[in-house]
Amino acid sequence: MASTLRSSAVAIVLERLHTRADDEDELAAQRVRAREAETGARLPQAQRYELYGQAPLAITREVGQLLYLLARSGRAQRIVEFGCSLGVSSIYLASALRDRGGGTLVTSECDERKLGFARQNLADAGLVDLVELRAGDALHTLADIAGPIDLVFLDGRNDLYLPVLRLLEPHLSPLAMVVADLSAEDPDLIPYLEHVRDRTGYFSMTVPLDDGVELSTRERTDGCE
Repeated sequence: MASTLRSSAVAIVLERLHTRADDEDELAAQRVRAREAETGARLPQAQRYELYGQAPLAITREVGQLLYLLARSGRAQRIVEFGCSLGVSSIYLASALRDRGGGTLVTSECDERKLGFARQNLADAGLVDLVELRAGDALHTLADIAGPIDLVFLDGRNDLYLPVLRLLEPHLSPLAMVVADLSAEDPDLIPYLEHVRDRTGYFSMTVPLDDGVELSTRERTDGCE
């Protein structure tokens, strides 16, 4: 069976979104750097996102393909995503669910305008039936999430990675994978990385794609090999 990623509907939407990200994401980052140069200090994440505006802030094609492979080969049935933006990563994850025969992706985005675009992009790709889109602060919109969760993808505000993961941890399946898209030298990621790199909690490694992708899985605690 051919991969859903190779279908014309999905390929057209992804190409459109990746092209937009190529055009807009670096400009958004330049706005942040310019403001920080003016103030002489690193901006808090909330102010950074105001300056990012409607830029896609999309994962790269290679990171998307990694997500697809992890979700498909890991037999994920229930996926939770923090940071939907315009739906690029959601399309890769939902494509994996389609190719596995079904499942559910729950995704959260605080910007309702972006979430509206994401819904349309998923519809254009023929995948919206697999996705539950939730608008608002992820610490509220994901608070009632039902488990078991087989895969978590973190790609929203970096300072919220750890709070969101802690919120979801009680609902992770025994072999759940946690995937975090990293940003270069971002101090807001330190608490999260310290948490998943704790040898008594997770087994974790960094994949050198883009600015890095942290892959983590819970350590077995039942004594089984």
